[in-house]
Amino acid sequence: MYKNWLTEDIESMASSINYSEILEIAKKIDLKNAFKENYETLSKREYFEKLNLRYQDFIANSTIGIAMLVKNQENRIYPAISNLLDLCDEFVDVDTGSTDKTVEQINKIESDKLQLFSKEWVEDFSLMRNFASSKVTTDWIFFVDSDEVLFETIDKNILRNIAALLASLSNESVAIQFKIKRPNQNSFTLAERGLRKGTTHYVNKIHEELYDAKITKVRIDFLLENQGALIEEMEKFNKLERYTKLVNEELEKTTGNIKMLLNFPFPQGDAIECERYFKLVDCVILKKEKQGWKKHNFQLTDDFHTLTQKYIMLLLSLGRINELIDKTAVLLRLFPDNYFMLSMNNLGRILKQHQKQQKRFELFLEQYSEINNETSFETTLMSKDYASAIAVKYLFSLGDYKNAVHLSLDITDQEALQLIQTESKFLKIIDLSDEELCKVKGGNISKKIKLERQALNLTQECLAQKLFVSPPVIANWEHERSYPNIQQVLALSEFFGKSTDYLLKD
Repeated sequence: MYKNWLTEDIESMASSINYSEILEIAKKIDLKNAFKENYETLSKREYFEKLNLRYQDFIANSTIGIAMLVKNQENRIYPAISNLLDLCDEFVDVDTGSTDKTVEQINKIESDKLQLFSKEWVEDFSLMRNFASSKVTTDWIFFVDSDEVLFETIDKNILRNIAALLASLSNESVAIQFKIKRPNQNSFTLAERGLRKGTTHYVNKIHEELYDAKITKVRIDFLLENQGALIEEMEKFNKLERYTKLVNEELEKTTGNIKMLLNFPFPQGDAIECERYFKLVDCVILKKEKQGWKKHNFQLTDDFHTLTQKYIMLLLSLGRINELIDKTAVLLRLFPDNYFMLSMNNLGRILKQHQKQQKRFELFLEQYSEINNETSFETTLMSKDYASAIAVKYLFSLGDYKNAVHLSLDITDQEALQLIQTESKFLKIIDLSDEELCKVKGGNISKKIKLERQALNLTQECLAQKLFVSPPVIANWEHERSYPNIQQVLALSEFFGKSTDYLLKD
């Protein structure tokens, strides 16, 4: 639910009950200040009376169409269309060269709303969407892809009601943004999928957007899950290679194309592409590139936060931890309530400490290997168990519980065992029979370890596929031990509640 000028004005009126229908629809639109009425010629009551009349007229007379492009989706297309038919007055499906039974499945759907057209695929998504738009005869057009599904049950009139309210507010061009999420992820991206027919058109060969000199963009509470982001679908249509090629073609035309930078394939592992990406983003978000990331030197575009988030994620995957810490600190001075940057800044600090701990451990092992055990024992009258206990502490702090357990079992000296008393309480309940997972028997700790390891495995899989991934991921991600362990993750979450005053200094 959104708050905007329209919801606030209605709720402030004594007669707000008269406009409850408009209020409920307005809550589904992120209007912000778009089409805001200043009430210069009408009183607020008079304005809403007229708005309500216009809204009811558009509800009664406006028509809604859905357009879809499809190719080789014989297993998805029937439910994809059937589940959307109730939302519209007309459904236009454009087959772009299917060689399977997609067309046969479409023809099984018995509905007067459905129209099927054919056009051979051209590697230009805007061209194809504009062709589909030309075949729709309704007042409003909404695009849904054949590999997208409704994420939740919705009111069948939602698109009609939203379009009617937007039409009542203004005659201007509008781009209606849907929320699109990947499977098994909570975050979403915005895609421009709704338009008033004849007022605008799509541009860009890939990651297309609606264009008009005075277009207003509004997001709505309408969520789709993009099953085309599944690995099997990516491979089936060779999406990564094709999309990368199209993005680069668009960037050759305009290096400052923010839409392309937002969807630039994550160039993990390619140093040249990474530097190119950093430079392209800096050119867009910085007023003066030479001055670098300074609080006063940013150009705050609509997509600033999304661009900088991807920038920081790339630094993270490259292991450029110091740079990550510095740049997130600058952004936190500008936006102290940005929880993503707060998380990344503290994760960077944790990883930096983690790396220092690893180096200290490696130095300890090197020094230990040079010690003559017999001579040392005669000199110190102490066994090597003391050194083993310190090694257990290191392994424990680095999250290598399995080796910590093995090493702790070899320690017999009681005084040395006292040094690892706390660690031993934890290590005693680790089940080493599971080779894939050092699982803890019972309690919340078991769940935390299991979830942590599952997250790490998923992250490694995503990186192997060169897909955009969410944290935790750091430098040297090939080695599982390089990820933050449970204690560090918990420390990070606890740190979120602490003061960030140290970040606010110029």
